[in-house]
Amino acid sequence: MDTEVKPNSDAASWEFLPEHPLVVVFTYLKPSDRLNAGLTCKAWSECLKHPVLWRRFVCRFTTPGHEKLVSAVVNDGHRIRALVLEVDQQNIGNRTNACRALHSLAENEQRRLTSFTLRFVGENPFLYAGSDFMAELRLLFGCAQDKTEPFSYLTHVDLSRVNVVFESKLIDILSENQPQLEFLNIQNKSLVCKVDPDSIVRLASNCRKLRDLRLINVSVNDEVLSTFAALDEPCLEHLSMAYTRETKFTLEQSSEVWSALVKRLRSFE
Repeated sequence: MDTEVKPNSDAASWEFLPEHPLVVVFTYLKPSDRLNAGLTCKAWSECLKHPVLWRRFVCRFTTPGHEKLVSAVVNDGHRIRALVLEVDQQNIGNRTNACRALHSLAENEQRRLTSFTLRFVGENPFLYAGSDFMAELRLLFGCAQDKTEPFSYLTHVDLSRVNVVFESKLIDILSENQPQLEFLNIQNKSLVCKVDPDSIVRLASNCRKLRDLRLINVSVNDEVLSTFAALDEPCLEHLSMAYTRETKFTLEQSSEVWSALVKRLRSFE
């Protein structure tokens, strides 16, 4: 006689899956899908707090309605170590959500962000200057409003795909508050750069661990190169200068200063 075997409902329940395989599966999901999966049950929601899942968090604000990504940064921003923010800046809703996420992270008193990348993936609206993003970046790179000490954990900053005009004030805030900085890229496609060489001199003096620096040519002069060469323990390994239309008639750096820099920095490229 056949005997019907009823499955153990507890053993078959998804919420009883071990945490380790769940974390492995979650690493293959996009952040938005991962957040949806966390709504399945309390156990899966708790699994989303695993540090591995927040080592690199990618927020893509490319279509309206990504508020759940904003909520993730608001609720779990202190877990994020590397943040990649992609924004289709043609849509005001995308810009608003991205700036909300940045603002929340900047004011998070427990944040430990070490790597930050901001990318614009659309065409800039007519006469768009990006002042909304520049305000949030100044806050992120500096001190929270109610703090006197900065959150000095940033080592990697990539703004190469932010097509707005960068100014010296932004670089000064970064160099004054983020002495652990090792990588900075501001080689964007803007036809104008207002980062003057004096701010890069201050960057070199304040950020003594800087290894990789990627700038527009107008931001580099002999004094900048001499400052890097004169550091007691120079770390710079890679210096890249992009030329724009406005810089094609500027003076080149002297060969003597270049020779001194290359001689001082043995691993320099």
